[in-house]
Amino acid sequence: MSYIIRKTFSIAMGHILEDAYTKKCCQLHGHTYTIELELCGEDLDKDNMIADYTYIKDIFNMKIKDVYEHATIIPPKWHEKFKDIPGVINVHFNPTAEAIANYFYDLLVKELTTANYYLSAVVVKETDTNYACYRPGPRRS
Repeated sequence: MSYIIRKTFSIAMGHILEDAYTKKCCQLHGHTYTIELELCGEDLDKDNMIADYTYIKDIFNMKIKDVYEHATIIPPKWHEKFKDIPGVINVHFNPTAEAIANYFYDLLVKELTTANYYLSAVVVKETDTNYACYRPGPRRS
């Protein structure tokens, strides 16, 4: 039997897309993103939990919220134009919801994977109706 837990967070973050199909998305704009982390485990710990929600929150805050809250992520095409602007973080990908989900997963996976549980998915919601999920392939031993 497997167990799944989820923890949800929100951050306010801006971005600009490279050559999006809509002009609106190619403009600098932001979202109040909802980020959902999913962790899986086969067994519960001595406290009957997969992982402590407070620990998950602390890792999320350290790796994501403290860095990206009220920041703007900028893809390579725009690095030069936005250089030296406080709150701008250069990334090396086009920051779509799909790519952000993958990026946040990569930032969190090491800290949220142990012998007892692993980070199985990251969902990034830009709006109530638009979201993307990054879930890596089958876990390898």
